[in-house]
Amino acid sequence: MPVKNPPSPKLSIMMESDCEDHEDSLSDSTDSSNIDHTSNELKAQLVLNATRAQRDVHLAEKTLADSILKQNTVLGKLYEFEVTEAERKLEDADIDISFVCHSVRKSGITLYEDSNPRKCRRESAS
Repeated sequence: MPVKNPPSPKLSIMMESDCEDHEDSLSDSTDSSNIDHTSNELKAQLVLNATRAQRDVHLAEKTLADSILKQNTVLGKLYEFEVTEAERKLEDADIDISFVCHSVRKSGITLYEDSNPRKCRRESAS
């Protein structure tokens, strides 16, 4: 069973509209260094938000891949079961054919369709 990643810590995420309001409140300031600093903070917050969104996408992709792997594993087991059942039915049919051939020969009837009689063998179920 895959190990679940712990949830990422909940940090306050500044949305773009919040950043615009924050930027508007600083527009009254005439100090360009404060505006540059705020602009850099806004850009950093947006980059952080984009990176978190990418992480969420990658986490969803991993979850999907894990689910597909689990589905394929279960389907593989189902197909193995169906193969085993088909082999059992084939073996039963071979035994039935052998029994009919033996009964026909025992009754003295010659089978013309089979000039070289087949040897029916039973395979071990391993």
